[in-house]
Amino acid sequence: MQLRATVLGGGSWGSTVASLVARNTPTLIWARNPATVDEINRSHSNEAYLPGARLSQRLTATADFEEAVSSADVLIVGVPAQTFRSTLVEAKKYLRPWVPVISLAKGLEQGSRRRMTQIIDEILPGHPPGVLSGPNLAREILAGSAAASVIAMEDETIVRHLKEIFGSGLFRVYTNTDVVGCELGGALKNVVAIAVGMGDGLNAGDNTRAAVITRGLAELTRLLDRGKGAVAAEGLWGSSAPILAAIAAERLQRPLLLVTAHSDEADDLRDDIETASGIAPDLLPQLDSGLSTLVHDLKSRGLLRHTVIVVMGAYGRSPRIGTKNRRAPWTRSWSLLMGGGGLRGGRLVGQTTADGARVTTDPISFEDVWITVAKSMGIAVDAKHVTRSGRPIRIFNGGQPIRELLHH
Repeated sequence: MQLRATVLGGGSWGSTVASLVARNTPTLIWARNPATVDEINRSHSNEAYLPGARLSQRLTATADFEEAVSSADVLIVGVPAQTFRSTLVEAKKYLRPWVPVISLAKGLEQGSRRRMTQIIDEILPGHPPGVLSGPNLAREILAGSAAASVIAMEDETIVRHLKEIFGSGLFRVYTNTDVVGCELGGALKNVVAIAVGMGDGLNAGDNTRAAVITRGLAELTRLLDRGKGAVAAEGLWGSSAPILAAIAAERLQRPLLLVTAHSDEADDLRDDIETASGIAPDLLPQLDSGLSTLVHDLKSRGLLRHTVIVVMGAYGRSPRIGTKNRRAPWTRSWSLLMGGGGLRGGRLVGQTTADGARVTTDPISFEDVWITVAKSMGIAVDAKHVTRSGRPIRIFNGGQPIRELLHH
């Protein structure tokens, strides 16, 4: 007998989880907006929250709250933390006894500071509570990117059975009995991420960033290690410093003028063979995942046009193998990536020799790059900065905008 799953909430994450679950078991999603319901049933999409994504054809939607809740063998709640309680109060009228209730929300209730599973226990006593939590981005999962998550419940038997309805080939689901650790870890690690982004915005430096990350994770581990919690603290959150810094800065409510996300790991390039087989497989997926996440999030929030992204190294690497089979720093040519901020996409500027030793056409200087960034963001390139002592300093000394990237 297949379980019938109901997902409450037609947002990006609720729709994504509903689509995943629908692959494994009959699934009904409830959304407030009748137009969203009609679109899911007719076109298998939710353009308002997941533009361009395709949902499972097996997923059906309804705007009838009673129908959605009363038919559920497992109830998955994907509404925001601050409407979680009112949603459960309404669901209590129609939910059959002993139906498990799984939270998708990350956060604590304002005022009471209660976790979502605590609210489930309070409003729906007798219903086994659980949480699905992980470093998951809805658009990437629906696009087919591999991801992992944890479903946590105190009852080991129930959690093992529910694992099967969430998991799929590219969405790996693990089980855990540490409900408190998963909920608090998923919510509180964002505090560390925001602190990292704030430090970068203030140009506090790499030492400060490293201290905030390491001490923040240590404090979270101590907080969660009450016989439990340490397992969750070492789970699927992700702790790559560049990704933490970039995503945290993007999610801050107040805008920052400049945020740097720096990785020290790529500085220690060992011999040529190890570089090719070790650094790229280890670090490039982190960069690819973090960068694509940042771009998608900025675009979905309407911020990409007002944010310039620059990805670059301090220097390149020599095309020649030197002593001890090492490649020395090389400042004659290397590449960088720019995007957002109204820059024209899909442009390739400049060319090197086949071995990358020197630039052959359209050389670009650092001054050119930063003047281009300033122009794209409406910053006057001829402006002067006045120090506290009254000394005027030009913001730029030389350089020309990269005209291929600017809209004329």
